[in-house]
Amino acid sequence: MQAGSPLAGLRVLELTARGWCSASLAGRVLADLGANVVTAGAAAVPSAAAPARSPAWLASSGKHPHASDLTRPDARDVLTGHLVASDVVVLDRESYAVLAREGLDDDVLVALAPRTVFLCLTPFGLTGPLQGRPGSELTVQAAAAIMATNGYTDDPPVRAGVPVAAMGGALLGVAGALAALHEREASGLGQFLDQAEYDTLIAFLGTWLPAYEMTGENPSRIGNRHALTAPWNSYRSRDGWLIVCTVNQAQFEDFARAIDMPELVDDHRYLDSTARTRNVESLDAVVEEWTRSRTTAEAVAILSRGGVVCGPIPVLRDVLSDEHARHRGTVVPTPHGPVSGRFLRFTPTPGTTDTAGPATRTSVHGGDLGPLHGIRVVEVCAFTAGPLVGRLLGMMGAEVVKVEPPAGEATRHMPWRMPGGSYLYHINNTDKLSCTLDMNEDRDQRELRELTADADVFLSNLLPTTLERNGLGSAELCATSPRLVYGALTGFGSDGPYGGRKALDTVVQALAGIMDLTGFPEREPLKVAVSIADLLGACSCLLGVLVGLLARERTGRGMTVEASLYDASVWSTQEDWWRSESTAVLRMGNRHAQHCPHDCFPTRDVPVALSVETEAEWLALAGAMGRSDLAADLALTTADGRLRQRDRIEEAVSAWTSTQDADAVVTACLVAGVPACVPASLPDVIEGAQTAAREMVVTLDVPDHGPMRLIGSPFRFSRTPVRVRRTAPRLGRDNDDLLRTATTTLGDQGAPTHRPDNKE
Repeated sequence: MQAGSPLAGLRVLELTARGWCSASLAGRVLADLGANVVTAGAAAVPSAAAPARSPAWLASSGKHPHASDLTRPDARDVLTGHLVASDVVVLDRESYAVLAREGLDDDVLVALAPRTVFLCLTPFGLTGPLQGRPGSELTVQAAAAIMATNGYTDDPPVRAGVPVAAMGGALLGVAGALAALHEREASGLGQFLDQAEYDTLIAFLGTWLPAYEMTGENPSRIGNRHALTAPWNSYRSRDGWLIVCTVNQAQFEDFARAIDMPELVDDHRYLDSTARTRNVESLDAVVEEWTRSRTTAEAVAILSRGGVVCGPIPVLRDVLSDEHARHRGTVVPTPHGPVSGRFLRFTPTPGTTDTAGPATRTSVHGGDLGPLHGIRVVEVCAFTAGPLVGRLLGMMGAEVVKVEPPAGEATRHMPWRMPGGSYLYHINNTDKLSCTLDMNEDRDQRELRELTADADVFLSNLLPTTLERNGLGSAELCATSPRLVYGALTGFGSDGPYGGRKALDTVVQALAGIMDLTGFPEREPLKVAVSIADLLGACSCLLGVLVGLLARERTGRGMTVEASLYDASVWSTQEDWWRSESTAVLRMGNRHAQHCPHDCFPTRDVPVALSVETEAEWLALAGAMGRSDLAADLALTTADGRLRQRDRIEEAVSAWTSTQDADAVVTACLVAGVPACVPASLPDVIEGAQTAAREMVVTLDVPDHGPMRLIGSPFRFSRTPVRVRRTAPRLGRDNDDLLRTATTTLGDQGAPTHRPDNKE
């Protein structure tokens, strides 16, 4: 990833059967971070070299192929030696199934190599009703309701245009493996991680769960709008599209002034967020009348000068040549075209320190301990991305101290209110302590620096200028705490043309190219409804913090880890970089540029998502359809051959599916080993048996409220449990335990003392 790779010396064995999946991407992430990754599964010995910049080529970059497939039965003795010698072994569904048939299931693998961390990344996990089921990006998104949340009510459900299951699964899987390696430093033992792409996507539904839980209804799909505020949408200009986002009343007033229509502020239809959302059609008409009279560049320039969060919606080709993406090193130009570079930055703390760390603390959670037991995190974060990082660290067993302003973090005051804060606040802030400090006060700044002096991690998603102004920048804190891992999560990073710019998820999705890839080709660019820029940014920051903690064990020094929503989002688009220069419209709905058939197909009742990615799956599908003529057609044995006859294949599949009920089609496909699924609604998923079996929705008692359903842990560790143990804290609950002068920080009955508007 960069000079001084933080995972140099880490030995990784990757046993995968597919060239592009969450497991192979996990291996690629580890290789980018400096680990020595040896590939020795079926994917390591392809029949032909993968074309440059193809997904298979991208996934194999930086790895060292072994001469043979070590999952073969005759390779057991050699495999055992590799297992013992490796720090991490990465498995996918197919390779784990092969090993399990040979008697090498999870328990046996751990017994054979007790110090090794095994990371098994599969579509649906190794437990529950869907355990071991074949899956693809399309069908996992369908099963986890990602498709059901995207787009508009009148349109068919549509997949996210970037592989959120594979990319998110890889990031969380590697994060889990690093947490297990950190724990191994104390125990000397490895463990087995059962990581499911399905669980990852359920963990991404946090912004959708409150509406369902509070109303009992399936929330409506609203395209590029926001359910709780307006204006927030895509708008046409004279020459393209742009995104405009406002969150609160102050930002709406900024917007009205910027477009020279201050009278909007006093219009009874737009007096507050609730009124603006109720009258969104008329408000959007006003906005688009203004944007259509200007070019995208003109509109963005005017709004940006007025402090409005906005941006163009570029095509992916322009993203890859964007000066900011190249300055950040996320996109690296080569003679063959752009390739992905770093999406994290690491700056080791200068100098040397005593390698001995602070004494292990007693867990505030009690009972069973997670892999990060003994780690203290000071979190100064707001909204979604930053608090999610703290939440994941907390469920791993870290002691997370959430520092809030006297009025509380902004999401405490959002809609769907209940005791202690909004529903979203409760989802994003489990397993944390809370103390209140006003960073505008010198005494409270000193309190925060003293609190951080005893911490292992400082985590923030505030603007860097805000932190530096208050003496909380990485240089200041790391100078006095050289073992500190300083995690900075921003919208666009600290430097480059967009450096330090305020960001909101949809604007980042647009500028990173995600919207250009999502939706149907005949419709406008579409955001991924689950705030995927926030989520991928959070996952990358979590990964970076854990890299920092692991590297500290070796060097005794902390480091600054810089993650950004933009870098992670651009990184997530790389599957389509190879076609960005040759295709005018990249949005394909539920089709795929490299696989066919790959779409939602009609049945006698509801559509079925069905995909074929390998020759074996194609032959199996042709057999299930009773189409021996298609199986025998040599022109269709390759992916390229099937793409050249896409219309013929889709007509054949539709003719077969349309004569049957959806359940019959799915059953026939799964028996044949072909990924298929009926796209699930949000209620289907929240109430589903797989979600329950994997404990991805959990019920905890909230003080003064009672039972509340929350998002569970996407991690499954065999030895050190990772789960939600504790509900979100009451504001300032832990002041007396954490602060020297707690009574001075609560303010005047919690009244706001400043606008919480400095979130990146």
